[in-house]
Amino acid sequence: MKNKGFTLLIAMVTTSLLLIVSFVVSNIALKQLVLANASKESQYAFYNADSGVECATYWDLKDPTSSPFDPNGSPTNITCNTTTRTVGGGGSNLTSTFTIPLPTGCVVVSVTKNVNDTTTIDSRGYNTCTAGAIRKYERGVNLTYDNLSTGGSPTNIALGKPVTQFAPFGSSPGSELSPSNLTDGNLSSQAYPAHTSLSYSVDLGSLTSITQINIAIGRAGVASGQSGEYGYIYSGDGTPYITSWQIDVVYDPVVDTYVSLASGSTIPNADNIGATPSAPIRKIKFSAQSSANWIGVYELEAYQ
Repeated sequence: MKNKGFTLLIAMVTTSLLLIVSFVVSNIALKQLVLANASKESQYAFYNADSGVECATYWDLKDPTSSPFDPNGSPTNITCNTTTRTVGGGGSNLTSTFTIPLPTGCVVVSVTKNVNDTTTIDSRGYNTCTAGAIRKYERGVNLTYDNLSTGGSPTNIALGKPVTQFAPFGSSPGSELSPSNLTDGNLSSQAYPAHTSLSYSVDLGSLTSITQINIAIGRAGVASGQSGEYGYIYSGDGTPYITSWQIDVVYDPVVDTYVSLASGSTIPNADNIGATPSAPIRKIKFSAQSSANWIGVYELEAYQ
C-alpha cells in the first residue's frame, strides 16, 4: 500500500512537462509568426520607398530639357499610381514633397534641387498610413545624382584651368592679351599673342571624360562676318581670318604626348570650332595660323 498514488504522481509530472514544452513551443512559434509578419510589413515599407524613388526619377528624367521639380519653374502636375500631385515652383524652397497612397501603405517623397547642380531624392515608405498604428514600419531610400543626367546645363570643367602659351610669341611687345583669358569664362575677353599664329594648351589636371570641346573664335554677341567679331575691324573682305587650325589632346595620364583630334582649313566667318574626344583626356591644345591676320581666341571650353 506504500506505492498507492504513485501512478497519479507520474501522470501529473508528465502532464506538467508536456504543458511546459507545449507552452515553450507555442511561444517560439508565436514569436516567429510576429517576426515573419514584421519582416513582411517592413518589406512593404521598403517596396513603397523604392516605388517613390522610381516615380520621382521618372518624372525628373522624362523631359531632358526641364524638370517638374525645378524650384524656379512653374508648379507642375505629376501622376504616380493614378494619384496626381503638384510639384516645383517653390522659388527659394528647393524641395518638393508629396505623398502617394499605395496598395500596401504609402510613400512620402522629397525631391531637392541642390545649389551644387545635383538632385537628391529622399523617399520614405510606410506599410500603413493610419495615424497611431501600433506596428507602423518606415523604410527609406536616398538617391543623389548629377543634374547632367537630366539634360541640365553641362559643366565647363576647363573654366579657370591653367593655360600654357607655346611659340610663336607676340611680334608686337605690349599688344598681347593674357593667355588666361582663354579659360576665364568671358566670351568677350581674348587670348591674343599679337601674331599670325597661336598655340595654347589647357591643363584639366587629370584624365577626364569630355563630351564636347568648344573653341570660341568669334566675339559673343557679334554676328558672323560683322565688324568686331574677331576683336578688330574685319569687314568680311574675303580674306580668311584663320587659314588652318588644329585641336590636339593628351590621353596619357603622365606623359604629355599630344594626339591630333581635329583639324581644318579656312575660317572666314565662324564663331566656334568643336570636337569630341573618344576617351578621357588630360590636356587640350588649340593651334591656328593665318596668312594675313593677327589672330586670337576668346575661350576654350570642355564639357562633361
